[in-house]
Amino acid sequence: MPSSRRLKRLILGISVVLVAITALAVWQYYDDLLAHEHYQLVMDQHQALHQVGSSLAAYVETLRREISELTTNEAFVLFPEVRRGVLQQKFTSWRDRQDQFSNIAIAFINAAGRVDIALPELPSAVEGSSLLERPYFRKARQDLQPSLSFVMESLAGARWLTIAVPAVSFEGTFEGLIQVMIPLNYLVNRFFLPARLRQHGDILLANKEGRILLYTKAESIGKNLREGTEELSGEARQALQRLLQEALANLSGQAILEWDADGKAAPLQKYVSYERLLLLEQEFILFAANGETDLAGGLRGSLWRFVLILTAIAGLGVALASIGLNAVEKRTAAADALRERENLAELMSIMGTRLYLIDRRMRVLWSFTGGAEKTAEGPCQTVIWGHKRLCETCSVPLVFESGKTQTMEFRDDEQTWWRATAFPVRRDDEIVAVFELLVEITAEKSREMEMERSRVMAQRAEQLAIVSQLASGIVHDAINPLNLISLRAQSQLLMNPTGEEAEFLHRVVATVERVAGLLDKLRRLSKTQHPERTAVDLVALASRCLELVQPKLREKGIQVVQHFLHNLPMVHADASALEQVLLNLILNALDAMPEGGILTLAAEVEATNGHRSALLSVADTGVGIPAENLRRIFEPFFTTKGERGTGLGLFMSKSLIEANHGEIRVESEPNKGTAFHLALPI
Repeated sequence: MPSSRRLKRLILGISVVLVAITALAVWQYYDDLLAHEHYQLVMDQHQALHQVGSSLAAYVETLRREISELTTNEAFVLFPEVRRGVLQQKFTSWRDRQDQFSNIAIAFINAAGRVDIALPELPSAVEGSSLLERPYFRKARQDLQPSLSFVMESLAGARWLTIAVPAVSFEGTFEGLIQVMIPLNYLVNRFFLPARLRQHGDILLANKEGRILLYTKAESIGKNLREGTEELSGEARQALQRLLQEALANLSGQAILEWDADGKAAPLQKYVSYERLLLLEQEFILFAANGETDLAGGLRGSLWRFVLILTAIAGLGVALASIGLNAVEKRTAAADALRERENLAELMSIMGTRLYLIDRRMRVLWSFTGGAEKTAEGPCQTVIWGHKRLCETCSVPLVFESGKTQTMEFRDDEQTWWRATAFPVRRDDEIVAVFELLVEITAEKSREMEMERSRVMAQRAEQLAIVSQLASGIVHDAINPLNLISLRAQSQLLMNPTGEEAEFLHRVVATVERVAGLLDKLRRLSKTQHPERTAVDLVALASRCLELVQPKLREKGIQVVQHFLHNLPMVHADASALEQVLLNLILNALDAMPEGGILTLAAEVEATNGHRSALLSVADTGVGIPAENLRRIFEPFFTTKGERGTGLGLFMSKSLIEANHGEIRVESEPNKGTAFHLALPI
């Protein structure tokens, strides 16, 4: 009997210990699962923000580019009678295409702020009203640059996003602006509704002042985030205001907002991510928010397992049954955890992201990269980048110092761009580690560089317009006096003068001829027309140019080498413009080899970002171009030939190539030679 009692006590004690151990294990597993679900939610939010921001920015930029094409039409800018026809043609083309531009309105606002043309027709009260004091009108008239504005008041029964592009004459006179208007509810339906997160998640766009501009809840559009939170308690409202300030100070980040609305069925917490968004060089903030109900919803499918474990263990009377059931449950939990990790790996692989857990000693404790999970790896600079020394710029130490989420962008040794977001991991209000999320943003940076390239091309087009106007004036005012000087000098030479007088007259005639040649180039530059593109055979074009310079090649003893791809595709360009550019590059190469050398002409096909181009190259073995001059060779009137050069050849060549949607590149090394490469669309 006593032994039986002792045995029962022993079994009871073992059962209690096993229950306690299992409960601790379950709690730890649940805690890890909750942390994993939280980071999963954050990654979902940032992916949605990136997708919505990129799509909305591309939509606005495409629309701005199509409108800007109208403002470069000289007839449209100068003649009011042709404007309606041009706008009607653009408006009809948008409607016929049945695409994302089919529901917008377009109008022309004159310099006095009056609506001259509106398509579709607006109410008469609107069409006759003055927009002179509208912010976007003042900005477009003052800066002569495209502007963007969100119109919150009801206009023709809707709220609008407006893009205003100024129409400016060649003399710099503001003639008015083209304005397009897109309904805000269309933008919400197109970009925001498809990106809604889980069951209660939403995305909204606000300006720097905190005013809501785009939101799935139409009644909240136009309200201010700082002032539209009366239903919250004081602490929650202050927390929301702090979040807005942090969003304005950082490019992107994530925060948890205590949402303790009194007496209302609202979540206790909201998980918020934010990113800065640039639209026509104006700053906005994109927010993604999910309530804790969404976080709990992701865990609901796993909670039953924990309940079963606790219930089964509590009902066991013997240690062996408890151990058996616990082992089965652990295997089930391990299989579920494996499936969840596989899902996480697949998502991170699609997003091109890496996730690292780093301690205060800058050592990687855990990582998730390339679909594989690792633990206790080593120094972060070695594990992540393969360096032996700590990185010069790193956001992780800043998180330990400030306790706030940090974000930075950088490029690694392989020229890949990354966005690093580091956020703290706390236990009992102490930062014990930092999660660093690396997202590849090379494609995003490529788009930014493409936009910068478009801006530079626009500046060059403006320079060309200035040079053209200057050329017209110079040729008109100078050609007649020069002809008179030349005729007078030649008539004096017919009288057979001698000595210094004859030398002086010859110098006058030569100088006048040189100036006349420069004026002729300016005249041809000022009369540059839009290229007439046809299919051009680059091999035949190169052969024609070589025939023209054959005498100079023999005179200087220059050897010609040709490397052309067999069955080289035709390019779509202006044949006369390409011939002028190629001939100019060949003549420059001959000037660079006064003692002879090798002239190489080559053509091949290159593929960049999915686009195929024909690459035509002209290379010499001449004196080369010094590094300090290399970045200036395409500037107008810059020359290294002294009195023999005008400084317009390469400037005109670059302008002609870019007018044919091509690109000109140069490589040079002093005393070794120079190579020019023309990339032309096939």
